[in-house]
Amino acid sequence: MGNFDTNAFNKYMLDTETEKDLWSGCVFVFDTSALLALYRLSKETHESIEKVLDKVKERLWIPNHVQFEFMKNREGTLNDALQMYGLEL
Repeated sequence: MGNFDTNAFNKYMLDTETEKDLWSGCVFVFDTSALLALYRLSKETHESIEKVLDKVKERLWIPNHVQFEFMKNREGTLNDALQMYGLEL
């Protein structure tokens, strides 16, 4: 195994101003696994994430295929999450 190339990593580092600009105007795009993961979080964590998402709701985008996959896998993921806590749907 070779050495870690820090120069390759550093090209992805942003200066503070660039990072600020990026965060202030970006669009947040979610994939299916990110949305389904919300079912596996504690209530407190889920509520914290919901507050953050509410602040950027005008800049959220969920592609149609992600919506399709989410609906297709939602029930199974929810059942898995409930089973972790000994509950059923």
